[in-house]
Amino acid sequence: MALASTRLPAARLDEATGLVTADYGRLAPLRLGPRLFPLSFVGVDAHVLADPSDAEESLCDSRLLVVVDDQGGLVNVWKRGGGSAFSRAQIRRCVEMTEAHRASLEAVWPASSSTL
Repeated sequence: MALASTRLPAARLDEATGLVTADYGRLAPLRLGPRLFPLSFVGVDAHVLADPSDAEESLCDSRLLVVVDDQGGLVNVWKRGGGSAFSRAQIRRCVEMTEAHRASLEAVWPASSSTL
């Protein structure tokens, strides 16, 4: 990840002028939070599609976005659209699929990697 090696200059506020200046003599690493892994799903009739194309999204009855973090924690589930298009069991399965997607991405893009 390019951002993992980013260093930023310290910011300094001049109280007299109200201006913020950069102190390039004092560089600090950019602090990053957990990496997030989103995966979107759509409901089309009785089917659930993962990572839908634009064409598939145009046919959907409802949408679901699941986000997990790099520790496998569930960060967010966002459901949009018609009524009960996603059952609890389908939502649980979508969360499991998102976690599997995270694991597959981390296998080829580990957190310690400095490049994509």
